[in-house]
Amino acid sequence: MIAKQIIKITLNLTVICFFAGTILGLVNMGTQHAKEENQHKREVLTSMSLLGYGAGNPAPADLKMDKISRYLLAVDGAPALGYVIPAGQGQELIILSVEGGKLLSIPAPQMENPEINQHLSQEMRRQVSELTHVEDYRIALLDGKVQGYLITGNNLGFKANIKMMVALNSDFSVRGIAILESEEDPGLGDEAKEPYFRNQFAGKSAAQLARISISKNPQPEEYRSLLESQPEGHFTAEEMENLRAVYGDSPIYSITGSTISSTAVMVGVQKAVGRFVYRLQQVNAALTAPSSSAPAPEAREGEGEGV
Repeated sequence: MIAKQIIKITLNLTVICFFAGTILGLVNMGTQHAKEENQHKREVLTSMSLLGYGAGNPAPADLKMDKISRYLLAVDGAPALGYVIPAGQGQELIILSVEGGKLLSIPAPQMENPEINQHLSQEMRRQVSELTHVEDYRIALLDGKVQGYLITGNNLGFKANIKMMVALNSDFSVRGIAILESEEDPGLGDEAKEPYFRNQFAGKSAAQLARISISKNPQPEEYRSLLESQPEGHFTAEEMENLRAVYGDSPIYSITGSTISSTAVMVGVQKAVGRFVYRLQQVNAALTAPSSSAPAPEAREGEGEGV
């Protein structure tokens, strides 16, 4: 009798757990799209703010946001790199060897990330395989001129990965950064979101950024006041130039008690910018070179302006 009761209770609990799990799964599926949409909206607002636009300074109606998408793939079984770039009124898939030499270029007026294969001929499909989307870069254009680039990066902080967005000027100097995701402790590593820390990157050239380090010394009061004077980081061109001239070679002053988190953000920004500049210069070199498996000219940090 007791055994039957135990079996009955077990079955009832199993059924309850099954239906509860199913309901939770359906709810999660129903809200996932809304979460992704809200996250996308937040990132759009963040990107506009980093470019200097907001309620008091709306973006021009003719501001255009283009995209470069980066892929890993294989050509005839050998690892290669793919970039979908703006080209005229459409887009183009540029395929490079791992050394940077141009292998293929494929026009694709309506190319979308998941549908690249449909733009490949049967012969090219036999050559190109293992296509994996890695990341996107955004380009802000006004009257056909590059106003800035928006890239993302991440690095392991004290507790978890810290995800950040970096805005660059056309010369690859830093316009500003924003923390997109962080699980660092409030009052400690989470202070990376505050202007006195994140605005330290503003104005630094690509070369200055590559060689900066973390300092545990107190942040000079005059410097901190300047950084906090623009909570959204909307420095004018003159203020940005002043930051670069006076503080460009200054270290990144760490958050008190959070050297690990501070270093994580600094290194994350350095890696994201360094890799983007190198990759963009590879693409630009490939655009001016004939299709070849030969290496592209060596990219030098901080030079050039890309598509």
